[in-house]
Amino acid sequence: MEKNLPLQFQTRGEVTISEGAVIGTRKLLESSILPGRDLNGPFSILDGNDGSYFQLHVTKSQDGRRVAYIHLETRKKLDRELTPQFKLNISNSQGYLDLDVKVLDINDNPPVFDQTEYQVNVNESVPIGTSLAQVRAKDADEGKNAQLSYFMANANEQFSIDPNSGLLKVKNSLKCDEDDPDCLPCLKESKLCSLVIVATDGGQPRQSAQTVVKVALLDTNDHDPKISFKVLPDQSQTFASVNEQAKVGTSVAAITVTDEDKGPHGRTSLEITSGNSQGHYELQSYGGSLYVLRVSSRARFQRGREYNLTLEAMDEGIPRRSSIASLVIKVKEVNEFKPSFSREKYEVDISEAVLPGSAVINLEANDEDSNAELIYELVNARNSRFKIQSRSGLVTTRQKLDREMEEIATLKVKVSDGKHEAFTEVTIRVQDVNDEKPTFNQENYEFSIQEDFQPRQSFGSVKATDADLGENGRITYSIQGYHSETFSINRVTGELTLVRGLDRETQDRYQFSVVATDNGAENQLSSQVPVSITIQDVNDNLPKSYPALYFIDLIGELLTVNLKATDADDNQELTFDLETNDFEFNLDESSGELAVNQRYLSLVKSEESVRTLEVRVLDEDGKKSKNVAKVLVYPINDLKGNVFENDEYVFDIVEDSQLRQSLTGRQVGQVRLKQSGIPMQIIDGDRNEVFEIQDDGKIVTKSSVDREEEEFYHLTIVAFNSQGFDQVSVNVTVQDINDNLPSFDQYDSDILEVDIKAPIGHQVHRARVNDPDEGLNGKLRFMLDSANDVFSINQDTGIIELRNELSTKGTMDITVKVQDLGQQSLSNLKSYVVKIVSDENSHTPTFDFDLYEVSLSESTALNTEVITMSAIDEDGDTIHYAIIDNNKENKFDIFPDGRVYLIDKLDREAKAYYSVVVTATDNGLRPFARSSTSTLVIYVTDENDNAPILDKNEYVFKLKENSAAETIIGRVSAYDIDIGRNAEIVYRFAADNDLFSIDKQTGFISSKSIIDRENMATPSFDVEVIVSDLGLVPKSTSANVLIIITDENDNRPKFNSELYEASISESSNFGADVVSVIAKDDDEGVNGQIQFSLLQGADSFRIDPNSGKIVLQTLLDREKIYHYDVIVQAEDLGIPSLSSTSMVKINVLDENDNTPIFEKEKINIKLPENVNVGDRVYEFQAIDDDLGLNGKLEYFLTGNNLNGFDLNAGTGIMTVTNQLDRETRDHVDLVVTAVDNGVNAKTGSVAVSIEIMDVNDNAPVIQTTAPVINVKEGIPIGSKVGKIDASDPDLGENGDIKFSLKSTTDIFTIDSETGDLITTKEIDRETEDKFEVIVVAQDQGQPKRSSSDKMFTIIVEDINDNAPEFTSLNTALVLTGSRRGTPILTIKATDLDDSSNGAITYRLQQSSRMFQLDSISGEVTLSQDYNDDFVEPLTVNVIASDEAVPSVRKSSTATVTVIGGRPQPGLSFSTELYEATVVENSPVGTPVITLSLNGDPQERVQYFIVGCESEFGKDRGLFSIDKNSGQIITSTNIDRETEGSTMVIHVIALIGQDKMSGTKIKVTCQDENDSKPEFDKSFNIDLSEAYLPGHQLGYARASDPDLNSILSYSLGLASQSFLNIDSQSGELTLTSSIDREVINHLEVVVIASDGLHETEWKRIIKVQDINDNAPNFPTPQFSFDIFENVERGAFVGKIEAEDIDENDKITYNFISNWGLDTFSIDPASGIITLSGNSLDHESIEHYILTVSASDSGNPVLTATSTVYVNVKDINDNAPEIEESLYEVNVAEDVPIGTAVVQVVATDQDSESNTELQFSLEDSVSNIFEILDNGTIVTKTRLDRETVPFFAFEVTVADSADSHNALTSTCIVQITIDDVNDQVPLFENIERLLITENSPANTPVAAIRAIDKDAGKNAEIEYLLEDSLGGKFSIGRIDGVLRSVRSLDREEQDVYSLSVTALDNGNPR
Repeated sequence: MEKNLPLQFQTRGEVTISEGAVIGTRKLLESSILPGRDLNGPFSILDGNDGSYFQLHVTKSQDGRRVAYIHLETRKKLDRELTPQFKLNISNSQGYLDLDVKVLDINDNPPVFDQTEYQVNVNESVPIGTSLAQVRAKDADEGKNAQLSYFMANANEQFSIDPNSGLLKVKNSLKCDEDDPDCLPCLKESKLCSLVIVATDGGQPRQSAQTVVKVALLDTNDHDPKISFKVLPDQSQTFASVNEQAKVGTSVAAITVTDEDKGPHGRTSLEITSGNSQGHYELQSYGGSLYVLRVSSRARFQRGREYNLTLEAMDEGIPRRSSIASLVIKVKEVNEFKPSFSREKYEVDISEAVLPGSAVINLEANDEDSNAELIYELVNARNSRFKIQSRSGLVTTRQKLDREMEEIATLKVKVSDGKHEAFTEVTIRVQDVNDEKPTFNQENYEFSIQEDFQPRQSFGSVKATDADLGENGRITYSIQGYHSETFSINRVTGELTLVRGLDRETQDRYQFSVVATDNGAENQLSSQVPVSITIQDVNDNLPKSYPALYFIDLIGELLTVNLKATDADDNQELTFDLETNDFEFNLDESSGELAVNQRYLSLVKSEESVRTLEVRVLDEDGKKSKNVAKVLVYPINDLKGNVFENDEYVFDIVEDSQLRQSLTGRQVGQVRLKQSGIPMQIIDGDRNEVFEIQDDGKIVTKSSVDREEEEFYHLTIVAFNSQGFDQVSVNVTVQDINDNLPSFDQYDSDILEVDIKAPIGHQVHRARVNDPDEGLNGKLRFMLDSANDVFSINQDTGIIELRNELSTKGTMDITVKVQDLGQQSLSNLKSYVVKIVSDENSHTPTFDFDLYEVSLSESTALNTEVITMSAIDEDGDTIHYAIIDNNKENKFDIFPDGRVYLIDKLDREAKAYYSVVVTATDNGLRPFARSSTSTLVIYVTDENDNAPILDKNEYVFKLKENSAAETIIGRVSAYDIDIGRNAEIVYRFAADNDLFSIDKQTGFISSKSIIDRENMATPSFDVEVIVSDLGLVPKSTSANVLIIITDENDNRPKFNSELYEASISESSNFGADVVSVIAKDDDEGVNGQIQFSLLQGADSFRIDPNSGKIVLQTLLDREKIYHYDVIVQAEDLGIPSLSSTSMVKINVLDENDNTPIFEKEKINIKLPENVNVGDRVYEFQAIDDDLGLNGKLEYFLTGNNLNGFDLNAGTGIMTVTNQLDRETRDHVDLVVTAVDNGVNAKTGSVAVSIEIMDVNDNAPVIQTTAPVINVKEGIPIGSKVGKIDASDPDLGENGDIKFSLKSTTDIFTIDSETGDLITTKEIDRETEDKFEVIVVAQDQGQPKRSSSDKMFTIIVEDINDNAPEFTSLNTALVLTGSRRGTPILTIKATDLDDSSNGAITYRLQQSSRMFQLDSISGEVTLSQDYNDDFVEPLTVNVIASDEAVPSVRKSSTATVTVIGGRPQPGLSFSTELYEATVVENSPVGTPVITLSLNGDPQERVQYFIVGCESEFGKDRGLFSIDKNSGQIITSTNIDRETEGSTMVIHVIALIGQDKMSGTKIKVTCQDENDSKPEFDKSFNIDLSEAYLPGHQLGYARASDPDLNSILSYSLGLASQSFLNIDSQSGELTLTSSIDREVINHLEVVVIASDGLHETEWKRIIKVQDINDNAPNFPTPQFSFDIFENVERGAFVGKIEAEDIDENDKITYNFISNWGLDTFSIDPASGIITLSGNSLDHESIEHYILTVSASDSGNPVLTATSTVYVNVKDINDNAPEIEESLYEVNVAEDVPIGTAVVQVVATDQDSESNTELQFSLEDSVSNIFEILDNGTIVTKTRLDRETVPFFAFEVTVADSADSHNALTSTCIVQITIDDVNDQVPLFENIERLLITENSPANTPVAAIRAIDKDAGKNAEIEYLLEDSLGGKFSIGRIDGVLRSVRSLDREEQDVYSLSVTALDNGNPR
């Protein structure tokens, strides 16, 4: 909130108000305000006050300048149940408060029951605890006010109610004894109990409601007898069978009749009611309820005949109850023929991979007997892996086949028709599949070979076997591991071969795996075995002496030295040999101790020079060391302690980097000498000769310094010459640099496994990494190279852990990045493949559908496939299918792949549909195999294979006598168990009948006429009825009808559907509605009244007996029971009652029970209000643990104001859709809701608060709407006359407003800060009563913005500052004889004030009986007749008062002289009419004329003016007269323009007491130029920017009251730039066009002058706009970027144009054809979106669109601009490498950095996506490197002898981020060509022996040298440098040393020969 806010409250607040609060209740919002600040605007409720429930009550401080309190006041009665909460936005001009008003609940709502009355029917034997009904009430209140409890107002012992749920139950038995006092009377008497249930809430005061539950107790005998059959001979059939030759007494069926009622209600009888008219069958009772139906002696059966007997069982209850059952009996033919197979033997091939239940072969046998039922079976098949369908003959597999166990199976099959049998043989050959892995003969293999074992030789083999056949059993061997370059294996035989030479000193043991893989075509199987190879040592290394220089100081008693040497071979015993025979010294050849012989010590000491001893080292084989250890023996040591300045030196040196070429010659330190010129040498501590010392004592590096090889050197440096020696110790510490990449252990497996059920935190693997650097350089930090929600890695230990739970099996790729913490950090990567495995079977197979339905003709052939059912298992397990339920008839079976087929014949009439349960079971083991089920409903379609069946073979009808003609007597009822037209039936009589007719459609028999039973010969009639169906080949039957003349309930209730289906959620509450069933009964009265009951399913559901509504009465759990079959019975109330049933299938629906969850509870976002439309705001992500649609989330926005934001439902990305405006809303509170796609979707929400940041985008707006300001005249200068309020919704300086004034007057100024309008001069309304000013408001933001100028008119209000002034005569003449009411004078006064201040009333100062004065008109009249009542003039004082309020009222008084007329005439005046002249504006008192009488009157004469007339009116008080002298003077300034040019004065002269004379004076008023010109009020002009120069604007109209004035016109300076006026005519014309967009108002000043006076006409004229400016685009082109992968509808960009005309409504359109099918533009907003197909950067990188912006003017003006749409590349193209394989040769001696080959790749993408990155696999990264252009160069020197061939993979990746980078790879093969860089090396030469006197040419030894080069470079020739006088020779090629002649040991026993081995390379 801005700091200048007048209120000190937070941006959010909350208050609570009870809904019981009375109107006017106040809640304090704030108790303080900022001190010393004026409020700049009123407080108001801006938003959230829908319905105007609240208002603000602001209490100010006493000074009225500050807010003391702010209360929220209620204006209406609150109702929490309608609006529980208000969100108010309270604001003044500078701040706001978001106020949450929570309405607190009071207990003002009573509970309301769902029903006012409940009805329950219950049997009196119902068990205790049975639920009868659940009453429910609701309470609109909340909390305790809505917590309901239930109780019974009439508590009793028979019923109870749960106080919480309202569940009514049976408490005690409802069967009451008459004398039971605790039993409800209603149970004993009416059997109908009304229970009053009360629901009470928990509020204060409590409220309650009540309802009535009517419980009706059903009476006894409520069970029908039940008939059950055991048909013979096959009880599995639904019908009985008899042989056509059956004997009398043969049992047909055993029949049992049961009745659950007791006593007489349960005693039953049974009889055959129809179908046995010929008496073929008879019932035999065995007492009680058992009967046997037998063949009677009257039976005569026909083959194929079918009988349908109707049996009726009846109890003896009251009322009696009965039931009817039908028994079908089929006559079977005699079995005469034997069945037979078509072949004696059958052969078939089948794969061993087929699943159990798979079809093998279908065997068919024939039997000439019609309707023969054949049964197939396998003979002796107890342990067989096959089975046969007994009805269809289909052979299937019983269990899994295994060719390796049994390759051929022979089955013997028998078929039987029940009497006869036939046999056949089936040979089944099992075909091989690749199901056996290769198996090694050993669990592991170990080999041992010597290190000099030659390459390309075999040293052993491995062996595996495979039980499969052919290619499936053929095995290929391969090596897996790091040593495939050292060893190879024969792919066929498994023989192991050495590929390259071994060196035990480098590696003494190898381990790898051998993989054996079979060659199966579809899935190759493999196994592996570990192989270990131990390398045995041979003596192939020479000993080495180190140190190689020793000193003995005989003077210093340093007489002994210990020689040291090493040998790289294993366990070599070294000996030392002193090569000079110096007897003065003793050498221990084992220990290497060399000492001076004490015996010869003096002799040695006497020597003058230094003696040098040489010692060689020999190994066990006599091989001598390459170097010689020298011992310098000094007899005198003059240098000891005199050479080195220090006793010890300590130096540090930084190691050489292993990442770049080492620099030799680096200085380590300097050893200072006391005397120069003495040679120095490092003799110890530097075995590898890393350092050397220069002559000046500087120690420098000789080779690379590697701290990881040696981190500390203790050097011994000796300075020596002939005079002696001195030595010093130098300690060199090697400092570490970060020069070693972290390296992964080569045995660190890159394939990991994790169990899918592993818990979070489970340690999956530890990455084994080594970095030999020290400190931070060697301290490692681990991380995952890519974002991963599943795994995490411990940054210190490298342990990969499980971060989230795993959901599905499969593989995941993760990359571990390890980097050291050195200053220049080095890093390495390794990729792992994580296999998510599971021993646990965690997913259940799921069928595509819960219910499958299919139709099948009842004549369908056996083994026909019915349908294929399919299920999926997310574990990927193999699924097996089986029929597990509802297949008791064994009509169907299923193949393992889900194909259901028919295995037994169908009979729709026996069963119209089958509902079998199929299970899908996976092959999981842990914890168990899982399965699911689905129901397959098979509807059997009809064939016309049944004749109509009469419900009776004999009918007896009764007809009341005298019944009217056409009375229906009865109905012959038949049905056909076929359906459709096959079941449509027609009836007819076998012969014509005169008395009765039968309806052929209905079978109703009616009378043709009235029948009188007493007149009939017999009371009954026998007629035969033929019933036929309408099949293509009709079938018919007949019945005998006995019509007895009398009457009889024959219609059963009928459901409107045979099958109802309904679904109900498993979360439904007790009492939830499920479905309503409807039944009708065509009978009337009680016979048509229906009651419903449940025959099945009553434990979970109950039904309303009257309405048929089924409701839930238990809690559901779909996982336990997902389907219910409920049987509903509809029963009428007739006697006996009839009923029917219908099935209701109720499916329980699953619930979605996991809610999406956001990571944060609230998300805060800040956005500038000028954020671009389309910009991305935030990406929301929620987690839903559900799977499938239940876990698939979509995101939605909710909130009070969603305008401006859009949320992508799929990605959760929020973008800006409309331009934001902080001033409209400075923050937006939204709720982002994640909704899953489950059936009952669940939602999760997160509150989002978006704070919109201010920019200066609003100009100030002057809020003062009234254009008129009223101000009183006369106020002091500096007075505030008004306040201009302006607002700028921006904040800070953007909203800081400064005021300025554009005015046509200097009377006012404005305070720039407050907007107060202040006077600068005095204001006099009488001078000017109206002013116009223009106010401008401007903010202080950047850029500054100003409001539009606003004009205010200031009206000067009058104050009463002027008293009335009399303008009329002050004398009046009353003539003799004047009557009462005669006017004598009209008094006039004027008042310059306005309105009531200027309205004048008149009154006499004192009342007069003579005169009366009209207060309004000022007319003075006589109040009585005048008869010369007075002689002397009378004076009357008249007061003129204005009508101002009394406190400021002003008045004036004038004295009026009334002269009474004289009866006698006196002397006449000198003339009857005088004429005089007076100049207007002459000063008061100016003489006009002097009057006189003719003659001397001799009496006193007094003159009076009694009348004065002008153009203004009569009785004008313009002149006065001296009553004695008669001189007339002016009494006021006379204005000719007011009074006119001529005035007439009436004068009388009173002479004496009774005479009077009179005369007139005509006074001419001469004009002066004293008036300003006046402009005509109608004069005005209009200006338009459409006017061209010269346009006539009209005429200035002014006038001058003065006479003969000539006016001239001119313009003010401000107007002269655009206007011209004719000075004479005043015609105004336009001189220059005006552009409204530059000048929107023009101040026009027209001056009218009469030569002396001037008048200005000043107006500010608004310039009218025309549409002369086309819209203007801010830039000639727009450029927008859009990624090529965006979807249709994506935001591209927004174009905007401005129009400075008032026609600024702009419409945007495309005017170019290109791109119209790709983009669209919103005409109003200019927003461009993607409307067409997807973009492709590689096809079109840029679209150039031409857009137009058209205004709304007339004519329409249009501007155009170009829009460049740049299709931004995404990384959707992988690099393309020119070749998949690069092969190249390179010499081994090429210098480092030599280019070997260039991998050329391109990428169709652009920009950074084409900046290709080349990389090599790690195995060669230390040998080669690849440059940015793909060139592979050498990184180190090559050595063919070490590695002769490289084959590696080059990866080319584009430069996208690692998550989206696309890569391609190729193979590079580099062959290293040999150069002659290896000298031949002799093998160890032992001391050679030859027997003396051996003949010439005797071989002495074969001298062998080895050259590691290849080709000619490795071909060796041997040369003997000295044959010692021709005694020896050597073979040039074979190197065999021979004696040339016989040798004599006594002549010479030892020969030293020098042999040279020379290769044939170039150079040699």
